[in-house]
Amino acid sequence: MSDRVCSCTNWQEGANDPFLPIWFNSIMNEYVILFGKVPTNAIVIYYCPSCGGRMPKSQRADFFTIPSDVEVAEVRAILEQITDSVSMRLLMGEPDEVFEWYKDNSDGYFSNPEGPEFKYQYTYSSRWKTLEVVVQEYDRGELRYFLHGKPKPNAFDESKHD
Repeated sequence: MSDRVCSCTNWQEGANDPFLPIWFNSIMNEYVILFGKVPTNAIVIYYCPSCGGRMPKSQRADFFTIPSDVEVAEVRAILEQITDSVSMRLLMGEPDEVFEWYKDNSDGYFSNPEGPEFKYQYTYSSRWKTLEVVVQEYDRGELRYFLHGKPKPNAFDESKHD
């Protein structure tokens, strides 16, 4: 990869073409490739596959903390021991937020053909200083984990980005 900035117009043109899965996130200053059935599934492009040049400088660090290596190692060590939502609560405590997905009128859960097939999403946002942990529980009990930097205070205040 290069320190040279991408000189292609492919990404700008692609982001303007409604038939291509390319989107320019103007808040983060990032080009992404969208994939899957859920519109939030995206891969950030840091280097142009056509010319090898560096894409625009991301503004993501203005909005989110960078997780510390110590906290990431601690979380990974805990997650390796978790087998289900019961062991999750035993090892991590009660989540700060629980979100129920796709509950129908019979109090059962059903799959959404347009999106994820999980029934609960647990967020741990207060235990660590630099990161949040999101755990999704699928209808068969499997768990999926996401670690990401915490939003910085007031980072998404609309008045800052006019």
